Amino acid sequence: MVTKKNLILRERLLYFLFLNNTIIWPITFKVGSLVIKPYYFALFCIFLIWIMHVKNILIPAAFLLIISFASLLISTLSFSLGGCEDMHNKFLLTLPVFLVSSILAWSIGRESSPRIWVGLIKISQLIIIVLFFEFLLEYLFPQFFLDTARYRDAWKLSGFFTEPSHVAFSVFPCIVVILSSLERKVQIFGLIALFMMVFLSHSSTLFILILGWMLFILFLRIKSTSILRIIVVTLIAAFIFLIPNSFFMPTVDRVVGILSDIDSSTNISSLVFLQGLEDAWINLYRTYGFGLGLNMMGCSPLPKSGARELLEGLNLISLNAEDGSFLGAKIVSEFGIFGILFFSYLVFIFFKLIKKYKFSTELLTKQMYLIQVTLIYIIILIFFTRTSGYFGGPFFMLVAIIGSNYSNFNLKNNDSGIRKEK
Repeated sequence: MVTKKNLILRERLLYFLFLNNTIIWPITFKVGSLVIKPYYFALFCIFLIWIMHVKNILIPAAFLLIISFASLLISTLSFSLGGCEDMHNKFLLTLPVFLVSSILAWSIGRESSPRIWVGLIKISQLIIIVLFFEFLLEYLFPQFFLDTARYRDAWKLSGFFTEPSHVAFSVFPCIVVILSSLERKVQIFGLIALFMMVFLSHSSTLFILILGWMLFILFLRIKSTSILRIIVVTLIAAFIFLIPNSFFMPTVDRVVGILSDIDSSTNISSLVFLQGLEDAWINLYRTYGFGLGLNMMGCSPLPKSGARELLEGLNLISLNAEDGSFLGAKIVSEFGIFGILFFSYLVFIFFKLIKKYKFSTELLTKQMYLIQVTLIYIIILIFFTRTSGYFGGPFFMLVAIIGSNYSNFNLKNNDSGIRKEK
């Protein structure tokens, strides 16, 4: 029988994981030449709490060893094929952290009940409040936010994030979680938060995510047409009151640059995106489908592509070379055919969650499925729009959702979230 104390700890682990991958990860402190990231300290604390209360450590430990061995084997094979001539130490350093984080997120998602997942709505509200407090600090004390001065000059706030697009892909998942609530007051809070994000931290990434989410609402046929109308009004107001060149036109230029011929594209964001696509294909081809290995994208020799040649002419040959501009390119580059299979599996999970959502009759579980299916859709969209690697954004929340699909909670007769003993 799961005790109340253990349930509270599990609850906090999911919430801490969500906080760590949304609002905490961009925070950085510099002490001389030393760079300190609270993200890794928080991750270590989550791991300690989890390992102290996990029932059977042998299964995740064995799984971790198997995956570690397989990753080392594949990466060694990739190295021998000449995919990378350097950055091997980066692979060896980040592999343990990545694998432990993945097992941790999967286990936390699996152990979290519907009530805990629905509790993410309140945590998302807290994150939004913290974000706007960061905006206020940046506005009042710009001397402490020198790295984002060029965005602030264009009336774009970033808080502790390095740029507005990072705000969008990190915090927009919180917005959609809030708008998944069944309470009208909470929905209004989410709409106000979305409205303020559009005006205070507008970016083409945010614009694309909003449009993608609107299409998702229509696809899922959620009975929230009033919300859709308000969002449309918000966007129209943004187009009217904001300078078009700082919000709408950059998005259009980026899309046009991606769809046009590479040689005629002059938009740097478009070129970087196209570079990521080309790198993914070239890396997949030159490693015979095995991939470069974890965090090896950007290693020497860099793939020769049309987009990279144009960026080299602008002295930007290494721009986003290591993250591919979007995580989809990075995953395919580093995991090869296994990365493609991973995305295929995500699509399977997505439709599986839609089926569960539509056929669920219990209110709590139905709301949990709505949160999960919304998150997995938005995260996949983020993966092909703009991201900042595995440890900067919603990647591990996606792993937690996958873990939740392997939970053995009896949702029909056990809606309180307490695991039944077999």
